[in-house]
Amino acid sequence: MIDLEKFISNDIKTQELISSILKHNNENIMMKIKELNNYLFKELCLKEYLDECEPEYCSFRLSNTCPYVVIIKLMYSKYKINLIKETVSN
Repeated sequence: MIDLEKFISNDIKTQELISSILKHNNENIMMKIKELNNYLFKELCLKEYLDECEPEYCSFRLSNTCPYVVIIKLMYSKYKINLIKETVSN
């Protein structure tokens, strides 16, 4: 499995998006969260042919081996960015 902490710290686009979201002065914060979510999905989903997550049909998600799902949890626990609800918590 991919080291997601390393992925986050080494991926420039991910770092830029996280930084712009966490500044809170961005008027388009929801757009930035969507952009981050889409980018992470495209980079981490093991089913490269999908455009969005289909959890009910995904064997990786059902077997708890999906890096995209793990990074969703990591984004919230580490940065308080909720990719599902498109919000940032304090």
